[in-house]
Amino acid sequence: MLEKIRRTGFLYSIGIALNRVVPEWLFRFRIFKVYQIDPKTVLPPTVSSPRDSVQVSLAETEADILAVSKLTHFFPRSIDAPLQPYQAKINAQLAGAAWVARQKFDEVDLGLRIELAPDQSWLFAALVDGQFRRRGVYSHTFHFIVNHLHQSAVGQQFLSINPTNIASVKAHEKYFDSVLGSVIALRVFTIAFCFCRAKRLKPSSWITKNYKSEPISIHLG
Repeated sequence: MLEKIRRTGFLYSIGIALNRVVPEWLFRFRIFKVYQIDPKTVLPPTVSSPRDSVQVSLAETEADILAVSKLTHFFPRSIDAPLQPYQAKINAQLAGAAWVARQKFDEVDLGLRIELAPDQSWLFAALVDGQFRRRGVYSHTFHFIVNHLHQSAVGQQFLSINPTNIASVKAHEKYFDSVLGSVIALRVFTIAFCFCRAKRLKPSSWITKNYKSEPISIHLG
């Protein structure tokens, strides 16, 4: 436990614990920075041994998509926007997974909606199964996704990271093209607030009284 806190960061661990204790219907708080990925910096990872041979692909069957949802703890609540689930397998076992959104991405519990242009994508919910960590699973998955999107003419790829999540920042920082800005999001009961610090993040408002039916939209400039 102490090693995990040291690796990810004390403040980030406190935030995770708080969200687990406080009911979702009552309160949610999150801070994150939005980054643009530079595809040219995402090079193919090396394979140290056959044991670490990772096979990455789109999850297309119903069974594979369900397995990805269970691993990432993300179950799509809406099908009105394109979502692409990716899976990484070692010896036919699901080792890691991630999702990519097109058109829009909803942070449902915060009352936020990331609005995406036709050539933009949003990478989220990436996770590696504990038993397969330190075997290059995420590196292979990240490279496959970025390359697949780039070949599909998705010129702008984005992701968000909580700045207190030290491990995630270190794992991604060499791939960043630019920082669009930071967001502080807070929701109490049905009222949600959003504060953006950047010219390239353009919120439709800073408050909504009904976070489910009228989420705050953020456009990426």
